[in-house]
Amino acid sequence: MNDIFPNLHSITLNKIDSNIWNLIRTRLPSFISLRSIFIYSVDDLDESTATLMSLIFHDLLFNVKSLKHLFLETLYGQNETIIISTSSLIQTSTIECLTVIGIQINLHQIFAIAPMLRQLNVKLIVTQFYEIDTIFQPSINLQQLSINNNRMTMFEIRHLLSSMTCLTYLSLDIDNADNDMINGNVWIPLLTRIIAFQFIFKISNEMNIDLNTFRTQFWLEEKKWYVTFDQWTDTSCSFLYTNPCFNGYYYPLPFVKKTLITESTGLEPTTYPHTKYIFFDIQSPMSQAHLRRFTHAHTLIVESDFDISFKNIITCIDLSRITSFVQGKLETKQSNNEFVRILHNLPHLRSLCLHTSTLILFFNRHWPQILDLNMKIDSLGPFKRLSSNEIDALWRSFTRLKQLEFDRQSVRNLSRLFNTMTMTLSNVSIRHYGDINNLNPRMVTRQWLEQNTKLCQFDYFKDNKWEVYLWL
Repeated sequence: MNDIFPNLHSITLNKIDSNIWNLIRTRLPSFISLRSIFIYSVDDLDESTATLMSLIFHDLLFNVKSLKHLFLETLYGQNETIIISTSSLIQTSTIECLTVIGIQINLHQIFAIAPMLRQLNVKLIVTQFYEIDTIFQPSINLQQLSINNNRMTMFEIRHLLSSMTCLTYLSLDIDNADNDMINGNVWIPLLTRIIAFQFIFKISNEMNIDLNTFRTQFWLEEKKWYVTFDQWTDTSCSFLYTNPCFNGYYYPLPFVKKTLITESTGLEPTTYPHTKYIFFDIQSPMSQAHLRRFTHAHTLIVESDFDISFKNIITCIDLSRITSFVQGKLETKQSNNEFVRILHNLPHLRSLCLHTSTLILFFNRHWPQILDLNMKIDSLGPFKRLSSNEIDALWRSFTRLKQLEFDRQSVRNLSRLFNTMTMTLSNVSIRHYGDINNLNPRMVTRQWLEQNTKLCQFDYFKDNKWEVYLWL
């Protein structure tokens, strides 16, 4: 394994906590050729997300000298900030492309330690704009800037962009945009050098939008930038964004009753090519016009009433792009299994996340295309536990699985599950949630697996959240 590290140029990691990172960081000196690293889902129970993210950030920027491209993401640091120590501010990194998702950073500090930056995609600390005399000194090479922020004003935008003379690409995702940011004429002096400008502003329904300010010669003829305004009635917010929408479109949740009133400055249909997830609930369905905007979604999440829901969905969406299907609520109505037939015919479907009571409906078909299966239970209601015969049916139906996730409660006979598994299986995750006191074993340990299954050569890891990972 040590012979591999010096030759690695790119690596992707997922689900990183402090224990895993402490193992990885001891190997960092071996990554002498690493140029790109992508780390998804950083989270830890032992310490704050900010502490762990800061450690990873520091280790990679200052200890991996060859690194040029870093992508770092967490889902749990929305109100926290990456901490860069005073001693680190006198060091510099050769990083050129930096993306930090889910946690705030201090822009002054980033520019100080990363003078070679060409691309930056971050969430900023709002308070760093409060000092009027503060001057941002970005890299002279900075050409692309993407910002996600909870709130921003036009004054802050002007202050930020005034020193970025080489910037050609700008994207802004602002949750609470001020009134002065929704006037197209105000933007013109700031955008003369910008080649590509994309934004999505979440705004209050109390604001008055004049789309004619975005229908000027500058917007439509010179730049060819088109803007859409979506007003969601009966909710507190609406969205103003460039079309096509450059980011994931976080439309109001499916169970929120609402009506969409939309207007655009362009002639082309409004689309969401970067929104990868579709949530559909037949109890509060989207209009067909809105559904047709999801042109490149790869994950379909259906809350309930599968057969009726799919009848609505297939008339508006090209399901041939769908690679993952996720069941939302536990199905309470008797299905005629038409949705199973539809899913079986999807050419690129590779992943299923189903309640065990729904999964058994899939056992009368062969699913060689499915590589990833997640069997879940409803912890607040009745749930199905697979019998020995159903375990056999599982492996007859899913013969090429590579990844399997399941709740400990959903399988009583674990020995049978592992002793009859498909030979293609390489990754297993076992969640130990809910009432598992009547199960044997309660916690799946390495010793139990060695004594009660045919597994011989495998790696075992238990995290701080009562989840066991196996690499076979």
